[in-house]
Amino acid sequence: MKKDSKKIQIKAKNTVRTVENTSEMRQHIADWHSWACEMAKFPTGSGAAAKLSHTENGRHITHLLMRMLAVMIMRRAGLVPESIFTPDCLDGILMRFNPDSAESGDYYNAILQNLFFAAFGRKPEERSFTDGRNSSLEYGINTMFRDDSRKTFFRINYNEFIEIFKDVPCVIGGLFECQDCFEGKAANIKAYSDGFSRESSRRAFVPNVLFFQKCKDGHEGIINILERHFSVFDGKSVNSDRIEEKLKTAIDAITQDCSPTEQDRKELFALVNLVLKTENAGAEGKNHVSNVIIALKPEENVNPSRPSDGKSIQAYNKTARLKAELSVLHDKIRTARNAWQSRHFRIRHSQLMYSISSEQ
Repeated sequence: MKKDSKKIQIKAKNTVRTVENTSEMRQHIADWHSWACEMAKFPTGSGAAAKLSHTENGRHITHLLMRMLAVMIMRRAGLVPESIFTPDCLDGILMRFNPDSAESGDYYNAILQNLFFAAFGRKPEERSFTDGRNSSLEYGINTMFRDDSRKTFFRINYNEFIEIFKDVPCVIGGLFECQDCFEGKAANIKAYSDGFSRESSRRAFVPNVLFFQKCKDGHEGIINILERHFSVFDGKSVNSDRIEEKLKTAIDAITQDCSPTEQDRKELFALVNLVLKTENAGAEGKNHVSNVIIALKPEENVNPSRPSDGKSIQAYNKTARLKAELSVLHDKIRTARNAWQSRHFRIRHSQLMYSISSEQ
């Protein structure tokens, strides 16, 4: 009887502790979301007329939080490099990195945006930086790494930076798809939303302090919050139900008017389910995911019922690979079209100048 009584007491204490942790996590996420909405700026408008603004910050910060939740789970599984979360390592990667800065956003622009849109956007062998000499041809290709057009972010060269992401899998569409897109019939002017750009006036500003600040003045960086509440490095087999419960708690902490879309929810849990499965499967599973293209679309969500037999997995992966190849082909077509438009403009300009000189 005494043993049973002790077990009941221990269970009750654990239940109380879980409730307290859940409540604490919800409050920390909600506080961070409000703080980030005050500090960050995202571009609105198109082309050269784009300007940084606090408009729709709630939606942008919610999307960023969803991406960070997915990335932190992938980090746990070894699919995202540990170096990009460690200030000492980042100091060797970025030229002017200051984790406590409220004026610099180089961590978000140089590290996270390149991870979200460029590393996740292509297979490792196809990853590359935009070339300043060909910026007009690469304008609008959101799956290429970007640097600042005037003053480089990086202390290391581009090839060394891309190498950091060599084990990061390709994740097609959905949660990590850049929302900057072309508008109008001419489709040659970009409407900015995520602000993934080489130009500072069109680039999102999310200060470093939002990621790395230790608890100060009631605020704490999101990386520290997620590390603590998700126990990123506990070295144990993962309880997927517990992780999903924590994810739901984090999402529910976001106010109703800024809550994530149903599509984003599905894609987050789809990716997390696959990652957690492979983490529990050990090194073999991790290697499998890092070498496979993950397709995340609402109608093709990866979930616990994902095919497990060899033939089904091969068919699934073949479809994902074809989607990735189509995406790259689309980028090449856009580059060719931009090249044609640029050449056509030069020819018309030459003809006009010739006409003017002839009349004179």
